[in-house]
Amino acid sequence: MITELVAPSMPKAKFKYSPFVKAGPYIQSAGLVGLDPNKGQLVVGGPGAETRQILSNLAAAMQELGVKVDDLVIARIFTTSMARFSEINTEWDAFFKNRSILPARTAVGVSALPISASVEIEFQFYKEK
Repeated sequence: MITELVAPSMPKAKFKYSPFVKAGPYIQSAGLVGLDPNKGQLVVGGPGAETRQILSNLAAAMQELGVKVDDLVIARIFTTSMARFSEINTEWDAFFKNRSILPARTAVGVSALPISASVEIEFQFYKEK
């Protein structure tokens, strides 16, 4: 059974989709971009600032969804700016600094992302009950 999960702290979706769904023990996010949850606008500052906002939004949603960073299995990063990937990595490293086992990760360079974002990340968690 697949169910939609709601995280009230997340910025309102710009399009029609479920931001999080649960299928068995897996919780899958949609691709998240760096939206300011108060303004609903993409944060300014490029890949680093957008990644920081994505991870901040994710941290708030994780509390509401009852998952922890240790439940994170994989993250898929899409960016229009591979030349600035070090900015993404800096924010990634700060977010995961106290974790001994990191999630698997994929990074893909793309030509464009929704709402002119330079970074979009999707996450998958594994949590039994």
